Amino acid sequence: MAMCLSIMVKFTKGGRIEDPIAAPAEIISLTEETVRFYFRLRYAANQIHGEGTLTGGWRGILRVLRRNGPMTVPNLARSRPVSRQAAQSVVNNLLKNGLVDRIPNPAHKRFRLVQLTDAGARAIDRLSRRELELAAHFAPDFRLEDLRVAEDALRRLRGMLESDRWEEFLR
Repeated sequence: MAMCLSIMVKFTKGGRIEDPIAAPAEIISLTEETVRFYFRLRYAANQIHGEGTLTGGWRGILRVLRRNGPMTVPNLARSRPVSRQAAQSVVNNLLKNGLVDRIPNPAHKRFRLVQLTDAGARAIDRLSRRELELAAHFAPDFRLEDLRVAEDALRRLRGMLESDRWEEFLR
């Protein structure tokens, strides 16, 4: 049996939630919906890209490299965020499949840069086009402002979990 928490929410003039009890409940609700969305999105990605062809981890690393250019494995790991070992494992598989290669790093002799190969760039561009088609299919159902507000809320929550406030909470 599902438990329902109904709370009256008061907003300040700036649009922030005023009620100290409602805000945590709304954050939990948003978090739970985000998790449900993540699993549905992962399922959809496997359907449109083909399960097993390029894993979510592979797609993620390829996207980061496409967006940011060559990076070290530790920087790739921080961008995800995953352990350096997990990022290295994905990079090793991408290397074996010819989707990335390693080049010298002028800033550091020990940590070589990982960069997309032409095949890797073609693969991530093909996946991105397919995802853009999907987004275009659903876009008419949304107002631009609603999408921006949702993105902002998620970005701010993520930022809080990456901030000193998170470290304060853990103490």
